Amino acid sequence: MGRLKTGTPARLETKTIDFSKTIAHKGDNPPLPFSFLNKHVWIKPEEQLNCHLTMTTPELADIVRRNAHLSRHVSQDARSPRYC
Repeated sequence: MGRLKTGTPARLETKTIDFSKTIAHKGDNPPLPFSFLNKHVWIKPEEQLNCHLTMTTPELADIVRRNAHLSRHVSQDARSPRYC
């Protein structure tokens, strides 16, 4: 099983996550603009939020496999750009 398309980033309550079991990925320092039209980024490096890498357990992978047919993102044969 690879990465799943969700359509939007997951919204998680940070109080429910044990971040000691994740791998933190810090933002760029200095932050880089997303567009060439911008010369700088409005957020300071220390104000950026980390991304956190997690791993799926075999039990969770089984739940996803059994229920994948319920997601239109999985059942559709979409041909869209990787990034928008």
